[in-house]
Amino acid sequence: MRNPTSILFENIRVKIDAERKQSVDTAYKNIEKSVAILTAGILSATILGCILVFLISRNISHNLNLVVKTTDRIAKGELNIEEIKYRGKDEVGQLSTAINHMTMNLRSIIQEIANSAIEVDEESSILKK
Repeated sequence: MRNPTSILFENIRVKIDAERKQSVDTAYKNIEKSVAILTAGILSATILGCILVFLISRNISHNLNLVVKTTDRIAKGELNIEEIKYRGKDEVGQLSTAINHMTMNLRSIIQEIANSAIEVDEESSILKK
C-alpha cells in the first residue's frame, strides 16, 4: 500500500503535467496564429509595395515619354511647341525645366538671327543704291 504523501505527490505531478501540456498546446496555437498573421502581413506589404512601384514607374515613364517626344520635335526643328508642364522636383522635372529653357533660348537665338538677316538685307540694299 502506498503512503498518502506519495499519492498526494502523484496527484500533484499529474495535475502539473496536464497544466504544462495545456500551456504548451496553447503556446503552439499562439505561435501558429502569429506565423499566420505575419505571413498575411508580409504578403499584404509585398502586394502593396508592388502596386506602388508599378504606379510610380508608370508615372515616371509617362513623364519621361513626354520629355522624349518634346525633344524629338525640337530636334526636327519644331520650336513652336507647348511648354512641358511637368513641375516635379525629381530628375524628370529638372530635365523638363531645362528643355523648356533650351527651347526659349533657341527661339530667342533664331529671332536674333532673323533680325540680323533683316539688318544685313537693309544695309546691302542701301549699299546697292
